[in-house]
Amino acid sequence: VEFRKGDAEDMPIESGSVDWVISNCVINLAPDKQKVFAEINRVLKPGGRISISDIVAEGLPDFVRNDSSSYCGCVGGALPAADYFSGLTQAGLVEVKAESRLDYSPEMIRGFLLGDENLSARYGAIVEANPALLETVKVSSLKIVGRKPLPEEQVALHIRAARVNDRAAIAQLLAHSGLPEAGLDKAISDAFVAEHNGYLLGVIALERYGSDALVRSFAVAEGWRKRNAGTQLWSALHQHAKQSGIATFYLLTTTIPELARRAGFETIAREDVPAAVRKSAEFELAGCATAATMRLKI
Repeated sequence: VEFRKGDAEDMPIESGSVDWVISNCVINLAPDKQKVFAEINRVLKPGGRISISDIVAEGLPDFVRNDSSSYCGCVGGALPAADYFSGLTQAGLVEVKAESRLDYSPEMIRGFLLGDENLSARYGAIVEANPALLETVKVSSLKIVGRKPLPEEQVALHIRAARVNDRAAIAQLLAHSGLPEAGLDKAISDAFVAEHNGYLLGVIALERYGSDALVRSFAVAEGWRKRNAGTQLWSALHQHAKQSGIATFYLLTTTIPELARRAGFETIAREDVPAAVRKSAEFELAGCATAATMRLKI
């Protein structure tokens, strides 16, 4: 048996060397939970499993979220369950689910807050004066399981048209991928998302300018790259564009020019892009000034 001391966000463990990751009420304490999820995926062998017990919470008031004692007590830093499952899935794991669940009653939550001397001194009066407050707070203890897929495994993906209520998840994915959110509201009606197990892990969209379209917001969660998610998203968007009268695609990219060339795009001068497209939010962003300008005629 060997013990190694390290941060959950940066484990001193070789990639692909672990059969099973277990954790008991620890990840809710980590400042960067997405990095922890990525590390779990990195260190697991293909086929390796997770078994994680943790606290999840929704509707926590700010005075609980921002209190160091509450954070150290495994509540203040707890994620909503959907964000926990989504984070593990985006990191690259599959079949993530709660194997068991204990939901805390309002009286149990009240006991936690008022049973701690420090928390009671700070917030006892607020809780006593607002008894309905505890009805809006949801705290649960989950046992979460999942696994890392095998290299040649064909993991089932669901490609569908984006919905308005996908916006927050799409914006989060774009932020993680370093892509701009500006103009997203205009493009979301012509966007497609990729899901596994009900959790969003990829997106692609277009902005319409007559028969021209700007391809934008093409992002796949890092744990799902090179797993065919991007190809399926592009295929869905391409078919949708053909059926809805788009004749030419335009693209600004700093990251995927070679991938775009393999899909048939050619590099063009920026002034060859129609004026209407050049007025889009993406073309006007300073960060896109050095991006490659590309075109594909359908």
